[in-house]
Amino acid sequence: MKASLPADEAQRLETLRGLSLLDTPGEAVFDALTTLAARVCNTPIALLTFIDAERQWFKARVGFELKELSRDTSFCAHAILGTATCVVPDALADPRFQDNPLVTSVRGFRFYAGVPIRLGLGSAIGTLCVIDTKPRELTPEQKTGLEDLAALATAQLESRLPRTERGLLDEATRLNQELSALVSITDCAISTLDLEELMKVLLERLVHVMKADAGAILLEEGGRLVVRATTGFGANVGKLPDLPFGEGVGGLTFVTGEPTYIADVQNDPRVIGIFLKEQRVVSMLGVPLKTRDWLIGVLHIDWRHSHAESANDIQLLETAADRCATAIVNARLFQELRATNVRAERVRDRLALALGAADLGVWDLDVPSQSVIWDSANERIFGLPAGTFDGRYETFERLVHPADVAAVRKASGGALKGAVYTTSFRIVRPDGKLRWLSVRGHLQRAPDGEPLHLLGVTEDVTEEHQHAEERELLLLSERQARGEAERAGERVVNVNEQLRALSARIQTVREEEAVRIAREIHDELGQLLTALRMDVSWIRSRVAKIDSKETAPLLARADGMAKLTEQTIRTVQRISEELRPSALDQLGLEAAIEALLAGLAERSGIATSLVGTLGDRRLGDPIETGVFRIVQELLTNVARHSQASAVRVELRLEGDGGESLVVRVSDDGRGIRPAELSDPRSLGLAGIRERALLLGGRADFSGEPGRGTVALVTISRREGTSP
Repeated sequence: MKASLPADEAQRLETLRGLSLLDTPGEAVFDALTTLAARVCNTPIALLTFIDAERQWFKARVGFELKELSRDTSFCAHAILGTATCVVPDALADPRFQDNPLVTSVRGFRFYAGVPIRLGLGSAIGTLCVIDTKPRELTPEQKTGLEDLAALATAQLESRLPRTERGLLDEATRLNQELSALVSITDCAISTLDLEELMKVLLERLVHVMKADAGAILLEEGGRLVVRATTGFGANVGKLPDLPFGEGVGGLTFVTGEPTYIADVQNDPRVIGIFLKEQRVVSMLGVPLKTRDWLIGVLHIDWRHSHAESANDIQLLETAADRCATAIVNARLFQELRATNVRAERVRDRLALALGAADLGVWDLDVPSQSVIWDSANERIFGLPAGTFDGRYETFERLVHPADVAAVRKASGGALKGAVYTTSFRIVRPDGKLRWLSVRGHLQRAPDGEPLHLLGVTEDVTEEHQHAEERELLLLSERQARGEAERAGERVVNVNEQLRALSARIQTVREEEAVRIAREIHDELGQLLTALRMDVSWIRSRVAKIDSKETAPLLARADGMAKLTEQTIRTVQRISEELRPSALDQLGLEAAIEALLAGLAERSGIATSLVGTLGDRRLGDPIETGVFRIVQELLTNVARHSQASAVRVELRLEGDGGESLVVRVSDDGRGIRPAELSDPRSLGLAGIRERALLLGGRADFSGEPGRGTVALVTISRREGTSP
């Protein structure tokens, strides 16, 4: 598409031709500006171009052999119509250029950025532009650098307008000085990322360019200005004092954000302390160090002779200070990124320590590829030597007990659809040993919602299952022994009493041990995991401030670590609560059962309700612990066998003075059958009856097919014994 003509085309052409630049040989100053533009923007082509009536002519060029082109095909003919920098990220996607021969030909121009060069208030006479053969964007720093270079080209062209010969010479000298300073600062900024070395070299080059004798860089740290680099003050200066904001020349410059010029340092009241006076500094100029309106410190240059205030000096030093600030911020970010990597290693080690203390294995399933990563703890839980797991999901499934494979697949499929991933299953180790595992996981999704990773932890719960089996065997033994005693006649009472005493003692010992273990897990492991969560959060906040593509993997890993830490904390809390609910000790029986119902609703989706009149009234540890375990067992049976959608728990005291505690648990499930009530294999019901009997009460069950089940437990508070 051919560009339209500016409204003042005639005047624009008169200005251009009045410079007498068209068809003149190349000049070093313009060649240097064009070379620097290509370097700053990292492009293969850079041009200083002027738009004549019918053509586009290049005064300076890098990476392009032609001296002129038709105005009809010129990108710059479009750029001079505006006032801001013209950026074309992809010419093939821009209607103005998609049919342009420069785009469709072998040259294949795809990216263009041009800054209009305007003399006075009229239309632009040309541009300083950069071109690439692939689509791209300019960084904010590159765009600012290109605009600054265009400003220097504009100033150089303005110097060609009629004026005295001396004025031309002075202006050319100043522009060459500014160009030299910018080239020097740019070269230094890309040469090192070591902060101390960077500030030292920057300062030395600036002092040289400004023909000064000394200088210093002060950076804001902890609410004060700290001297971080000096030059020209001698080797025996020592550590210079920090400056509060607003005090001294540096503090004044920092607070106002404006340059500060001191013509007579020895007598100016704004100069505090004796350091500058001892160094025989006569004149000084300070400018703020800032980038993107972020003030980071102060740069000042000192002369040991009288130096008159100059607008050119201020402009040059401000421009150089902007480059210095950007370079310093980049070096700081590099140091922080390096420190973050070190800290991330420490957090990983501490997380490994915490997981080891909890005896948990960690795994990571890559959903698209179905590949799995295990840590050494997970390999040990599965009975594999460290480093021998081949990362295949099929290998994991081969270790799962054949009878549990379907349940594992169902849980994984549910997790991919949004369900909470938690399941228990058996594995058969390579040595033939059978183990029970409890697994919990968290799903990570891509921005479009597709599953990416399933991260989780593995816990060996074989001992818990063994304890449950031992408890059921004990209850079965009690029943068998009681039957033998009844058949033996007179021995039945003694046997029952012995079995009850034994069962009571076993229950007491188990509850005491559960309290001890729960306290140790909560206090010791909980503190360590909380510290880990704080470290991960700190790292995440620091890395998020770094504007770099290289931090994306760190952010993703930090997010994964944070979620894994939260998952581990919840696992520890769950284990602690299952061993000994904190609500039972702190708030009483009613609050503990309410928490139990909330957990059931979250895990199973069953609607729960509690009707109680106890409030915060305490009934004593033996009764509260025993009744809680009875309700816990009843709710477990509801979740496993009843196929119910709702369950209701009622608590009330009856009799004079509340001498009896009545607990009623009802559901709307399939209903318990009479055969199940008398089935000797119904160990759960038998255990509930035995617990109630130990508390001096009784437990009764009733049900109707399709109408649900009711469990009624009555405990005498006078006869209750320790569970």
